[in-house]
Amino acid sequence: MRTHQLLDDLQALVERSGRLPGLGKKSVDERRFYSLLGQLREALPADLREATRITQESESILAAARAEAERTLGEARDEASRLVEDSELKRQAQIEADEILRRADLQADEIRNEAHVFAAQVLDRMSSTVNRIATTIEEGRTALGSSDPGR
Repeated sequence: MRTHQLLDDLQALVERSGRLPGLGKKSVDERRFYSLLGQLREALPADLREATRITQESESILAAARAEAERTLGEARDEASRLVEDSELKRQAQIEADEILRRADLQADEIRNEAHVFAAQVLDRMSSTVNRIATTIEEGRTALGSSDPGR
């Protein structure tokens, strides 16, 4: 994501800036700072759209997994119904149906768990990116100190 590079550039700008004697503040190249900030604002919507796309994709995967699990369960029930004809066949069918349902439930659980893990990872990355952006902006504001024309 481009925002990471721009955040790194903003951080480097602040880190390379000289300190103002006796004030404990840094003198930042204002033109460069606002240039990077503008580029960051332009890059954010694209990166957020990408994160939203990934989240939607994970939700789609989860929905497909649920549908597949339901289909598998339906097939297992159908298969179990076909196998039930007489007492011995019924007993064998019940054993096989239970095993099919058990495997289908395990498979559905595994697919759901993987989809949840994927969604959590995407949300963690999004949260981390947003937190980094907020921290960098706050550091930039702090670095500008009282030189901000709006204060």
